[in-house]
Amino acid sequence: MEPIAYQEMAAGEESAVCQLVAGIFNEYVAPDYGQDGIDEFFRFADPDAMKERKLAGGFVLVAKTLENWLEYWSFSHPTA
Repeated sequence: MEPIAYQEMAAGEESAVCQLVAGIFNEYVAPDYGQDGIDEFFRFADPDAMKERKLAGGFVLVAKTLENWLEYWSFSHPTA
């Protein structure tokens, strides 16, 4: 198995990250949640909200070798 290499998400990639996360969420997670939970998730998984969190010190790591994205908040807690 090839090691996974990560890089920080570049400015302007927020929409692509959120689209990928939304597709996975809608297919595998959303069916187990009510509308309130789904709405809350999409308030968080929103390109503008992601930009704001990044400006506040958060960052997003993009896996370079897999179609997989991870967002880290406060440098220690994976949130997506």
